[in-house]
Amino acid sequence: MAKSTINSDDMKRYARHMALPDFGAFEQQSLKNAHILMIGAGGLSAAALPYLAGAGIGKITIYDDDTADISNLHRQTIYKTEQTGQNKAELAARYASSLNPSIKIKAISERFSINEIEKTNFDLIFDGSDNFQTKTMLNVLSIKTETPLISASVNQYSGQCGIFAGFAEDQPCYSCLFPELPKNARNCNEAGVLGTAAGITGLYQAHLTLLFLADLKKT
Repeated sequence: MAKSTINSDDMKRYARHMALPDFGAFEQQSLKNAHILMIGAGGLSAAALPYLAGAGIGKITIYDDDTADISNLHRQTIYKTEQTGQNKAELAARYASSLNPSIKIKAISERFSINEIEKTNFDLIFDGSDNFQTKTMLNVLSIKTETPLISASVNQYSGQCGIFAGFAEDQPCYSCLFPELPKNARNCNEAGVLGTAAGITGLYQAHLTLLFLADLKKT
């Protein structure tokens, strides 16, 4: 880990973190040093981003080429009605920056392309996508760059989440769970989704992300 850059402002902002057992300046510095690649700024990321930004993740790069829509707002609650039609990556970046001005947020209002970022150094890939093709692509990126992938998905009233490190010996990858892409999978537009299902799943994704990056063996 790099030399500690935790300052007095950090000590105030993250005081409740560092009051925890097994969590101190070292763990907070680990979060501050971390760079997360976030793919998608939809329901999962909208739930997770406030907590990742609030926790002091040092740098977050967000990819999303989609715009906020009125039908999203029951689960993508960081966006406002008057912001519909605007790019979600840019809106999410502004939201996170206003919540915690000390972190660095980069918004890329383009569709994710593995060829553009395969050589970039990230500490974790946060999968906030809503389709199996992108999730499989992120698994390839995870293995190729030896970067852990935290992936989640939501289906109507429930969700699932896991961390994958298929590049490591005896560790599963996302394709181990889904060796073949489901042929009958429906998106939220077709199947519907309860807003809280996306919220709870994305929030748990954020929880696992913080535990992983701070190297805390908690459940």
